[in-house]
Amino acid sequence: MDIHNPKDKHFNCVEFIGVAITCSTEGQNHIGILYNENINSPARILHLAWHYILIDEEPKNTYHWLDCGLDEINKAVLVAYCKEIIHVNGKDTIPYGIDITDKVFNPITGEWAPENENCGLTCSTFVMQVFSAQGHNILCKESWENRASDSRWQTNILNKLSENNISEKYIAKQKKNIGAFRFRPEEVAGSIPQCEYPVPFSKAVEFGEILVNQIS
Repeated sequence: MDIHNPKDKHFNCVEFIGVAITCSTEGQNHIGILYNENINSPARILHLAWHYILIDEEPKNTYHWLDCGLDEINKAVLVAYCKEIIHVNGKDTIPYGIDITDKVFNPITGEWAPENENCGLTCSTFVMQVFSAQGHNILCKESWENRASDSRWQTNILNKLSENNISEKYIAKQKKNIGAFRFRPEEVAGSIPQCEYPVPFSKAVEFGEILVNQIS
């Protein structure tokens, strides 16, 4: 697993698609999809920054990045799909939440189309959902395990959402998800470079720890 610092290897060197990770607050990492159409255009990062804030921009040097383990054709398809997602949804369509529901994006158009209107994603599950919409399940959910600290994190996130005048109906629905599996940013990011998906829990945790130690 090669973890790149943009000061040593620029984002533009990504082979079509990869993942970028940064530490946004103490103990909390944030990820997005790093992509590049061709060597003549600057790389960009597509990420869910917060509630109804989907951002497509050139990445800042605070990020480290990793290439994707998929073959060239699949990576090129994902690049095109990322562009469709930002084009068809805009910046204020996708809510932030702690759902782990499957199939929230139309696999052809990229449109945000969850079965439950009160569904929301984290930065990690956003990345996972984009990949899975094109048939690539990064993590093996069947092998996942609950961790006590995850419920505390989920509660804290919903408290922050409540402070931002989010509807009570949305918050009430999200509270039902407290205690559900959490897919941490570093575990998703550390699994994306692997040659075989889905990555089981134990391996994803191992990759996540290696990644955090190198970027801290």
